[in-house]
Amino acid sequence: MGVRPEGGMALSWTLIVDTADEELRVGLGDDALRWWKVVPPDRRPQHGRLLAPVVAEGMKTLGITPSRLERIGAVKGPGSFTGLRIGLSFIQGLAFAQRIPVAAPLSLQVKARAFFAAGKGRPTKVLVFTPGARGKGFFALYEGPLARPLSPEILQGTLEEAQATARGEEAFFFTGPVEGKALLQALFSLTRESEDLLSSQDLLPAYGVPVIFGPR
Repeated sequence: MGVRPEGGMALSWTLIVDTADEELRVGLGDDALRWWKVVPPDRRPQHGRLLAPVVAEGMKTLGITPSRLERIGAVKGPGSFTGLRIGLSFIQGLAFAQRIPVAAPLSLQVKARAFFAAGKGRPTKVLVFTPGARGKGFFALYEGPLARPLSPEILQGTLEEAQATARGEEAFFFTGPVEGKALLQALFSLTRESEDLLSSQDLLPAYGVPVIFGPR
């Protein structure tokens, strides 16, 4: 958990939530990420138990209420079936109640943004791969430093197919890992910059926006 001092009284805030894997990540910020918490995996399912209390903890620490939120950032996958459903359902309810727009980048783009921010060898392109089910995974190609998508939103294939795509595109092949704070900083930046904002009704696949699930 971390807290950064405010640079003055903020009028609006951004909440970010990442439940794409077993680690729970939550952050809050105005013009910068001011509070964050990374909860490591537990032997028991934790997102359903801890997400709301962790968000409440952050708001209490910063002295803000949901009415001060200007936008929300939530990773839409690829990732854990259970984690994504819990995270996005929570965000959908909050966004609906407060009429807050939502940015929902792919977890692959978040990892790519963190990769470029870390300056790992300073390549101009990176292909991010995450494992899926039945020997296949998800991958996408991004251009630095802002992780601009260069491929269709997401591709699916084997590890070997993803590696071959990276070689053909002369891109760095990246599978992680990425430290939780770095993922939150990347998600915060993408959320603040996003012009592709969703309403609460657009957030889950039942309303037409695909959520990319991995294994259950």
